[in-house]
Amino acid sequence: MKSLFRNNLQLFLLADLICQFGAGITLGTLNWLVLDHMGKNELVSYVFGVNVVCGLLISFFSGLIVDRFDKKAVVIWSNVFRIALTLITLLLFLFTGFHYSYVFLLAISNGIGWNIYFPATKALLQSITAKGGNVLKGNSGAEIAMQVGMFSAGAVGGLLYKNLGFNTILIINIVMFVIASLLVKWISVETTPAKTGLKLAHLKEDFVDGFKYFRHRSAIFLLGITMFIPFVAAGLINVSLPGYVSTFLHEDSVTFGLITMCYGIGACISGLIIMNLSSKISRKGLVLAGFIIAILCGGLMFVNHSVAIACFNNMMFGFCGSGIRIIMYSEVMEKLPSEYIGRAMSIWNVIGMALQIGCTYVVGKSMDVWGAQYGFLILSSVMMLGFLIYGLSNRMGKKSSSSSTMAG
Repeated sequence: MKSLFRNNLQLFLLADLICQFGAGITLGTLNWLVLDHMGKNELVSYVFGVNVVCGLLISFFSGLIVDRFDKKAVVIWSNVFRIALTLITLLLFLFTGFHYSYVFLLAISNGIGWNIYFPATKALLQSITAKGGNVLKGNSGAEIAMQVGMFSAGAVGGLLYKNLGFNTILIINIVMFVIASLLVKWISVETTPAKTGLKLAHLKEDFVDGFKYFRHRSAIFLLGITMFIPFVAAGLINVSLPGYVSTFLHEDSVTFGLITMCYGIGACISGLIIMNLSSKISRKGLVLAGFIIAILCGGLMFVNHSVAIACFNNMMFGFCGSGIRIIMYSEVMEKLPSEYIGRAMSIWNVIGMALQIGCTYVVGKSMDVWGAQYGFLILSSVMMLGFLIYGLSNRMGKKSSSSSTMAG
């Protein structure tokens, strides 16, 4: 145990795993709660939409916050924010019962909290791996930690919801965030001193500086967008799956939890083997293959009526999405200076969330009008977009390299 507390990477991964478990059991069952009480996929998409809009708005500032303040403190305060809103929601449910408007507090909590937490943890991980660490190994470990947290949440979330209720899930969520914050506090890394606060002039100056960095680095810019496509796809799965399981497969919350768990299992497997795969197959080949497999699985979900095949497909979504993210994170961290990491993540996050808002609205409407299976057809289209953007990024990267060689 003492050696664990001396190992920054292990502490970081354990904290992230616990945090993702807490968030996972809440978010996974939140959509089912709305569907149970309200009976409309469109309302599920509204809750997710609030989550995304809040995330989009805070993303304009989160990267600047990460670049200007101590990264550990930002991670901890993002958890404190989520604890506060989750506690308020729990008290409202306990004293007044369910009301549809209350779930928006949880959507706001995750939208703002996670979109500060995410760039802060990536910046913290970069600081940890900078001291002789392997970037690909660090990102693989982070992906495994996140997915173990998420798939274990999927495994128990449905059972907890069915047997103990949503309020118990909220209590567990709060406890997990508290434990994760304590673990982050014990991480020993060189802190980033606060610079000049968050005055409007500095915010504008820093954000514009971030865009200027990408002006002549289009290949890296597109690479970052590719990195966020799997997040958009994962969001669409969260919106599509409750209605798909309930109305298309005609199953209950336990089956929903099982299928959700399979995504995490696939992602965890990807994290375990991606380093070995990348030594035998090029990173480019792995990313392109990941997109192609995900596109095909989305098409298969559209015509599928089997729980077993749904589990397999969701596992492949997790496997492919995780693999793409790990490789993209590693490439970005290798190419991007540390002073730009927060702002770059925010810019890419804003673009990813704007895409997510549009896709989420289309998915919710399509599922209610044409059928629950149409969510996965739209998911395939999003992964096709990622395939094309990544191809364009590689093409522009080659042109840039050729120009540099000729200039030299």
